Amino acid sequence: MKTNYKKIGLALVLVAGFFVVYAMNLTALSTRRATVESLKGTVEVQKAGTGKWVPATKGMVLNEGDVVKTKSGSKVVIKLDDGSINQLTSLSTLTIQKLDRSLRGKNTGMDVEVGKSWNKVKKLDVERDKFNVGTPTAVAGVRGTYFSTEVEASTDSTFDVFEGEVAVHQRNDPTYQVAVRQNHRTEVKQGAAKPANASQIPADQLNEGLANGIEGALDPGNAIYDLNINIDPPSIKPGARATVTVQFLENGKSYNGSVTYILTLGGSATFMDNGSQTLEVTSNEKGKVTVEITDTVREEISINADVQFEDQ
Repeated sequence: MKTNYKKIGLALVLVAGFFVVYAMNLTALSTRRATVESLKGTVEVQKAGTGKWVPATKGMVLNEGDVVKTKSGSKVVIKLDDGSINQLTSLSTLTIQKLDRSLRGKNTGMDVEVGKSWNKVKKLDVERDKFNVGTPTAVAGVRGTYFSTEVEASTDSTFDVFEGEVAVHQRNDPTYQVAVRQNHRTEVKQGAAKPANASQIPADQLNEGLANGIEGALDPGNAIYDLNINIDPPSIKPGARATVTVQFLENGKSYNGSVTYILTLGGSATFMDNGSQTLEVTSNEKGKVTVEITDTVREEISINADVQFEDQ
């Protein structure tokens, strides 16, 4: 009989142990967190369930329900446990609305109350995972992409997509969605029944968004290149000189490397270097070159630039 009791007791211990371990695994499975990756200026955090604002610090752990706020001229980069990144800039407020994990997948929700944020979202399991970014007027559903969200004081919302695609709907009506693809945007006005149709982001605003966004967020294969050409002074007297500055841009920033330009002038203007209307010249290590031109008459000068560079 004693032997039987020992066997039964051992079996009960093993079963109890199994349930304890299983419960612990479920708890660990549901717990997620984010971390303050870097910050500049004054950034404050209001922990969930408290009414107190405390200074944010590098490495600070953020959880579901926490609110992050940036003061004027400040910025904070938040990294989620799945590798996704959020950047919040000056005078912005963001709430980590949802940050959980279950056997059904991951669920992430960020609410931007005011200001501007950029999100670089790791590719999700479409069938299991959810990642939503909300504003007072709209919600963007994400499936792995890079985009920004801006909320003005009037609560109008703008979504700019730099990579991938997001689906945006009016906050109170998810039945009508607007698909916004790379280099496009949509706006959701306060009181509007639905988001505006997606439209191309103007080149200067696209470059500004990329330049101010998350460092290294855009995949190299999706790099966006552009040229800035400036003539100073824009109008010259006959026989006088003007300076032409050409800057090659990658993702809104100065290109990291030398490029070769073939510059061609319109009208009767010529380059001082060779007295010709065509000039081949190599830039400095940041894609910038400066040359001088002159003209025999006062006229509008046009410049065409062909660029040869190595896609790094």
